Amino acid sequence: MAEKEATVFVIDLGHSMREAHMAPAGGRSDFELAMTYVLDKVGFKILTGRKTDMVGIIGVGTEETKNALQGNPGYEHISLLFKIQQFILSDFRALNDTVKPSAASFGDMISGLVLGITTVMEHCRHLKYIKNITMLTNCNTQINFDGSLEIIRKLKEANVNLTIIENRAIGAAGESSTAPQRVNTQLLEDFARRGRDEGVDAKFVNFEEVLADLEIPNTRKVKPVVTFKGVLRLGNPNMFEDTMRIPVERYPFVKVATAPTASAYAPKKTANGGGTWTGQQEPEGPKPLSRKIVYEIDEKKKEGEQETETTTKVKQVELKDLQKGYMYGKTLVPLSPLDEASLRFETEAGLDILGFVEREKIRPWMLMSAASVTVYRTGDQYSRLCLSSVVQQMMDQGLYAIARLVTKDGRAPVMVALIPLIDEDMGVEGLVDCELPFSEDVRTYRFPSLETIKTIKGKVLTEHHYLPTKEMVDDMRAFVTAMDVSCLTASDLQSDNGVGEEFGAPGMVFNPVIANINRAIQFRALHPEEPIPQPPAELLRAAMPPATLVDLATSIADRLQTSLKVKKISKSKTNKEKYKAEVKRELGEAALAELLGSSPSEGEGRASKRARRSEDEDEYDIDEELARWEKMPATAETDAALERIFQSACKRITALVSDERAGTAQIIAQMTRLRAAAVRLDEVQWYNDYAVVLQDALAMSSKAGLGVWESLVQGGHGVVK
Repeated sequence: MAEKEATVFVIDLGHSMREAHMAPAGGRSDFELAMTYVLDKVGFKILTGRKTDMVGIIGVGTEETKNALQGNPGYEHISLLFKIQQFILSDFRALNDTVKPSAASFGDMISGLVLGITTVMEHCRHLKYIKNITMLTNCNTQINFDGSLEIIRKLKEANVNLTIIENRAIGAAGESSTAPQRVNTQLLEDFARRGRDEGVDAKFVNFEEVLADLEIPNTRKVKPVVTFKGVLRLGNPNMFEDTMRIPVERYPFVKVATAPTASAYAPKKTANGGGTWTGQQEPEGPKPLSRKIVYEIDEKKKEGEQETETTTKVKQVELKDLQKGYMYGKTLVPLSPLDEASLRFETEAGLDILGFVEREKIRPWMLMSAASVTVYRTGDQYSRLCLSSVVQQMMDQGLYAIARLVTKDGRAPVMVALIPLIDEDMGVEGLVDCELPFSEDVRTYRFPSLETIKTIKGKVLTEHHYLPTKEMVDDMRAFVTAMDVSCLTASDLQSDNGVGEEFGAPGMVFNPVIANINRAIQFRALHPEEPIPQPPAELLRAAMPPATLVDLATSIADRLQTSLKVKKISKSKTNKEKYKAEVKRELGEAALAELLGSSPSEGEGRASKRARRSEDEDEYDIDEELARWEKMPATAETDAALERIFQSACKRITALVSDERAGTAQIIAQMTRLRAAAVRLDEVQWYNDYAVVLQDALAMSSKAGLGVWESLVQGGHGVVK
């Protein structure tokens, strides 16, 4: 269960808060800056949805006086604007309308602090709460510090955490603040220091620091909750006496954060047709029955009426009238209580180690579920020693454990991988478990290697147009190394104030989707009609590399582009469907022009060129076809095109054998080029198969076929061995 928390904001609402005293504020008044902080913190508490995280608002300097101590002197113009309660979106909107600076009133901030302590103690009483009080003021009014020691004692007794945020008046040119501000600032700082000396968690910060922190998204702190408390076993206790049994506890370790759903905050239609913001609001009127299901059925009118038509009637069904079932395809199969009892798998809670495997056999893609950590039972030193021994041995031997986990009696068992973890910074020594997938849940894909290519006969090729060259690999490795943000030093990332900071430090990398949705929900609750502002730069910091890093890697990127021979893709590659349609249209226009007896234009002569090429086969060039094929991207269609190119070359040579005009030298030249291409592309089997066919064709031809074949063999153009 999450700890209860109560936070009271004591806000200075005096007339001086209407003015702007801070240069970094960009013209915004001190009150606007204070409300920016309050709205950010309260809005985050609303988004977490924790009913035990409550907020109260006290205004100091209001025109009216509404508080529990209003009869005592010194508590004038102080009002309890919101009692300590769980804020919802309706309260969030009212907060922006209720908290306003006064026209001429002022109050004592120390009296407001006393009222805050009283309010917290009346609400929390003796219960266990995290109690916080945050004061926001520009220190521009007189503050009575009489009885400050007694106030510090009350803070210590009540265990209240105090934070004082002050807006010091400093101009853009460095001009000094007013006299009351200098005095009150010093007194408040001394008050916080004395509180720390007495053991009170008191902080004193300037709003300039807070203003920078507001750009950083809030992160939700989750209290660890025990998800399993039982025994870690190795061996079957029903069969063996020397079974290892270690009392352990299991806590959540890593879980995916999800964005808020639209249905929880989207406006819903009311009875009068309007829309209301329903995020975390209690519905008006009587609550619907919780254990009833409402559905629609079709009924026909009774017999004897004028006409029969289908009408819709809403009927409420009790839970006891419902019957369980399951979906089998599109069929609803009923499940009786007897069947359900027979199908229930009786299990006993426990964590049983079934065996150990080498860590290399557990691939990273197998560990993609939410992770939990199993540690020794709290206060049990014996289990701590035993579990530490297991973790140390698994770490030394490089082993993971395969275990069967049942978190509660009667629940379905799951198979998990137990990974040893020793983290001195976190003070954790235990076993991290991730659920293992079933083989049916895994889709395996085999991709061609980028390092080697094996032929059908098992020959390993080191040079191929599919394989990257050594220059490509070296340039890519250098580019990846140059773009590594972990290689940056503090001097490479100098901020505006000249202080180096780590890029992507732990705790400073946020999910931009979740953070931006949360900010949009808060903004839309206060401003329903205004456009959503752009996300802050800190949120998008990880979306783009640092400029310093890009400058360092530009030269390497240019060299990589040259080695990879990056070129602009032609129109036929980028949009094949559109390209085919254009070619078909051009062919149709060319055929129409030929039918009408007109000559095609220069842009319409593609079909005629192809026709002339098919008629004049002497123009066929296998080297030209292979050069065009090598420029195409590597796909299954490309591999099929290579075989078609070889078949076309073979048909050309066969046609030369039967052609009386072709000479022996022409056949030998074509075979020479075909053999060289086959050897270069490691497809010699195609050449050998055709060489046998050619030998038969030469023997049956009218030419001196055997002489031509002997000339091929003597010239080293026979079958490749």
